[in-house]
Amino acid sequence: MNENSRLIILGAGGHAKVLIETLQKMEQRVSGIATPEVLPDNVFEGIPVIGNDDTILSIPRDQVKLVNGLGSTGILGRRKSLYEKFKTFGYEFFSVIHPSAVIAANSVLMEGVQIMAGTVIQPGSKIGCNTIINTRASVDHDCKIGNHVHVSPGVTLSGGVEIDDCTHIGTGANVIQYLKIGRNSLIGAGALVIRNVLDQQMVTGVPAKLVKAIKDWRNTRMGPGTIIREAIKIIDSEALRIGLIVENDDILLGTVTDGDIRRAILRGVSLDAEVSSIMNSKPVVAREYESSERILALMKNKSVYQIPVIENQGRIIRVELLENFVYSNLL
Repeated sequence: MNENSRLIILGAGGHAKVLIETLQKMEQRVSGIATPEVLPDNVFEGIPVIGNDDTILSIPRDQVKLVNGLGSTGILGRRKSLYEKFKTFGYEFFSVIHPSAVIAANSVLMEGVQIMAGTVIQPGSKIGCNTIINTRASVDHDCKIGNHVHVSPGVTLSGGVEIDDCTHIGTGANVIQYLKIGRNSLIGAGALVIRNVLDQQMVTGVPAKLVKAIKDWRNTRMGPGTIIREAIKIIDSEALRIGLIVENDDILLGTVTDGDIRRAILRGVSLDAEVSSIMNSKPVVAREYESSERILALMKNKSVYQIPVIENQGRIIRVELLENFVYSNLL
């Protein structure tokens, strides 16, 4: 790392705590913590809290290296969003590799990977950007692991396993050789995976079996000119009970639920009317920096099952679902 670059960790939770310990063992000095949370004395693990994401953006790109301190409980959206946000502004992420990790010389580690204590990565393997290989995980020969993946503590991946982007492999899971695990999938803790897993599937058990299909909020986007009749089809397609009305670059204009549509029909609104005429232009939303605990509390307080998460400019970056918080206990 450039001696003139400051090392800053994004986040102040349990994963950030482990990263600090690992970086110290790497003889790397952490200059500060960036978090929206208010901490006692503005200090975390003896390191000063310098501000939030906006503080980072005020530092020239060539003077800082970032470490993604957000962990994962099966919902990888926050971690991916944070990484992509700062990459868009041209910042670089520092790779964290514990000195006790055993890594084959011809393995390939991409930007921002985090290889934790006791991990083994065998020859011919590739680990994608912003991916965590957690404590004492074993990645055997010729595995290909995508971007924004979390391989949890104690996982065993046999030779030739391929894991696509944004997938979570739960603690202690085992995946036999040459299987493929799709994008945005979730493998439950302790699962024994003996067959391929498709995109957006959750599997658990011994042997692992399909628990549910993971819903994709992107399929619920629609323009303000979409007619209500089509909006019904879009909402039903993913069974999320919500539609997202967006304009250019996914700027959120409002939401529409099956309840909004029922009430509109009772008022005599035509199914050929534009969805913008019945949308909620002030929906309950969360900001990108809000914690999972805060979002869950907001769901309970507002009695909603889903909350769009937006960045400062109003662009939607993901949707948090109540059911995902429930299923995350399996991971």
